[in-house]
Amino acid sequence: MERKLMEMLDKIEVPAETSKKAEELLMRELVQKQPSDQADKKDETVKEEIRMNTQLINKKRNLLKIMEGTAAALVVTAGLAAGALALRGGSDQSSQTNQAATITETPQPSITNVTDRTFYKLKEGKNYIDLDLDGEKEEIVLKNSSTGTSMVDFEITLGDQTIKGSVDREEGLKLRAAALTKEADSVQLLFTNQYFSDDYLTDVYNYENKKLVKVGTFRDEVDNIKVNDDGSFKINQPGGILGTWKETTVQMVENNHSDSKITGNYCLEETTLFDEKIKFEYTVKTIKDVKLYKSMDRNGGYATQLKVGDKAKTLNVIDGKWLYLQAESGETGYLEVDLENFVIDGKAVIGWEVFAGLPYAG
Repeated sequence: MERKLMEMLDKIEVPAETSKKAEELLMRELVQKQPSDQADKKDETVKEEIRMNTQLINKKRNLLKIMEGTAAALVVTAGLAAGALALRGGSDQSSQTNQAATITETPQPSITNVTDRTFYKLKEGKNYIDLDLDGEKEEIVLKNSSTGTSMVDFEITLGDQTIKGSVDREEGLKLRAAALTKEADSVQLLFTNQYFSDDYLTDVYNYENKKLVKVGTFRDEVDNIKVNDDGSFKINQPGGILGTWKETTVQMVENNHSDSKITGNYCLEETTLFDEKIKFEYTVKTIKDVKLYKSMDRNGGYATQLKVGDKAKTLNVIDGKWLYLQAESGETGYLEVDLENFVIDGKAVIGWEVFAGLPYAG
């Protein structure tokens, strides 16, 4: 503090007469004399002269001598230094500098090195991440809103696009980023929007033409996933109506457009979902009109149709994706399976709304 005071005093010119009067005032205050009325007037005159002349350089030697003689001089010196600064028409610059050093702008969450196959957490509010790896980061905003129930509404905003939904998780939606393509040439966003009874559903989105485009959905919680070097990952999911829990490998691949709802450049491909062929023999009764395909292909044409009330026999489940049936007439055909649902006319229908007598596991 002494050094700073000396530096400030060196920059101020004070008349010798004023300096002498100021010294007399200081000495009286240090020895705690009670000034007379006349002395008070002189003191006021001295103070006014100090204010008028932006003071104190020539007082340096005398002040320091006084400071060496008594600790009380430190208090007086500090008071005069503050007064001198005030008389110069400004506030305490050193104090302002210290304060400015402690107030820093909070950096916006920015994610880098996303291609290392790690899942990165996006925070509530603004996030910045280079989704297409073109050198410029996109702004992604996550907002969770309480509904007063067990559900939390969420919004994911990128530019003029907003993805809205609800999640049955008290803390709101988890939003993650990872590079899932084999070449790690782009970054995807993932979030789990269903947690009910650990029956998870996680959606994957890719950034294409300045928009987030859905790649697909897998049946596990996003934070359970560990990405392999080739971008694939394993999940554990229920087999739904036609099987039990099974380990599955998921890979993001070029879209084959087998699912009309997935319109972008990529889709999710699942392998080892079930054994290649499972014996599955049950007698069922149809609750809904069902058309059976000739082969395990939507474009292969229909083999026969089961009407409401018809009975049929299930024979096999193939790759966990097709149910092979035989009608009472003896005709056979395939019905597409989507985990716990059947796909009828391109739409998923819950299994127990299609057949009675079919076991449910999941």
